[in-house]
Parts: sequence; C-alpha cells; structure tokens
Amino acid sequence: MSKFKGHCQACLRVQAVNDKTGRLSLHGYRVAGYGYFAGTCNGSKQLPLEKETEVLDQEVKALKAESARLEKLVAKGPSVVNKVPVEVRDPVTRKRKTVYMTRKEYIDYHENTRGLYGSAEEEFERRAQIVINNTDREAKYLVKFAGDLEEYRNKIHGQDLIPTVVVKKPEYETKVKRFAYKTTVGSAPSLQRNDPERKRAYRAAAEFIRSLYDDETIKTKRVKRDHMNIQGPFRLRSQGQNEWDGETYAYKIEYEKLKES
Repeated sequence: MSKFKGHCQACLRVQAVNDKTGRLSLHGYRVAGYGYFAGTCNGSKQLPLEKETEVLDQEVKALKAESARLEKLVAKGPSVVNKVPVEVRDPVTRKRKTVYMTRKEYIDYHENTRGLYGSAEEEFERRAQIVINNTDREAKYLVKFAGDLEEYRNKIHGQDLIPTVVVKKPEYETKVKRFAYKTTVGSAPSLQRNDPERKRAYRAAAEFIRSLYDDETIKTKRVKRDHMNIQGPFRLRSQGQNEWDGETYAYKIEYEKLKES
C-alpha cells in the first residue's frame, strides 16, 4: 500500500502515489469485457500537483483551445451540424440505442417510421439546434474546468502529500445464545405449539434479538428484525454428553460480536 496520496494534475482527484517513483497510480480508466484498460487520465503516471504543474498547464491550454473551437461552431448555428443523434430500437436485441444520421438519412428514417409527425426537415433542424445547445454547454464547461485547474494549482502546488490513513478492519467473532425450556407434551412441533414454556423461550429469544440493535459492538446486518434468525427448537444435550434427557429443548441465535482488542 502507498504511504501517500496526491492530487492529479489533469482531473484533480486524489490518487495513490508510488513510493518508489513518486508518481501517481494509473487511473481514469474502465475495465472492459476482456480486461484491457481504456480512457486513461492524462495525469496517470505523472507527478502529483503538489510537486509539479507541467501537465496541469498543458491541460489548461488544451481546454481553452478546445472551448474556443467549439464556440466558433456554436456561432455558426445549426447549419454546421452534419449529423444528429436519433434513438432507435435495435431490430435484433429490441434495445434502444443512439445512432447519428445525416440529413438525408434522417429524412428517409422519418418518412419510413410510424409515429413520427410533422416535417422531416423541421425536425432535423430542431435536433441540430439541440446539438448546438449541447456544444455551447460543453464549451462553457471546458472553460470552467480550466479555471478550476488554475485555482487548484494555486492552492495545492507546493503543499505536502496526503499521508495514507490505514484503517484497521474490525474483527468479529461468532457468538451463540440459547434459550432453553422443558416440555412434557412430546417432541412433535404440533404438540408444542401451545406449550407456554416454549412460547416463553421464543419471546425471550425475540427480545434478545431486539436488544442487539442497541449494542454498537454487534454486527446486526445479518440479524433480522422479523426473528428469522431464531433457530430451532433443538434438543438440548448437556455439554459433553450425547444423551438427551427427553424434555429439554432450546432456541438458538447466532450473531457476530466485535472482538476485544
């Protein structure tokens, strides 16, 4: 485990720092179906922002340039949009997916699809305007993020790395609680149904389960409030004895209790 963490120069997220190289861990990727990496962050394997700003400065420059390029497209309006996104249903899987269609492709799709009304040309223009609106929002976001990078550069560069806090995982041990009773009506469940001693033991077991929720040292995730964790009744034999006295039964409850340090 790394002893320190630091801020990524490209995405500003806190990542582990390699103890030997002083560089950030690989991040910003997703594991695809066959286990390969994709979408690696530009700040991966680079020095953290606490130590260097070269990658951040490059990112700020690239973000502003891309924003300027998008703003030029927005200024020209919907006429620069060659394709628009359309949600269609896959004929094989029947699942919906987004495809991009040219003006001609969309007009053909519009004319051959039931449920689409109005002018195909007007609908294409409406969708093109949506693309422009989304592009405008993206351009503004890029400028904002570039500003965030510059702000964090002034705050974080030169600061100490973040020490990794090792949190010890709590250890639990299984405990067993039994609630015994004696009966003379027989061992069949149907015979014991109205046995007052059996009912008393069951109520005591249920009350014990409720009390576990007030104990911070108990792991109650597996203990259900509907008393389904009450097991039994079982024949209760004396410790170390294989013989049963013929009348003693017990309900059993298993729960997890925090080990004492």
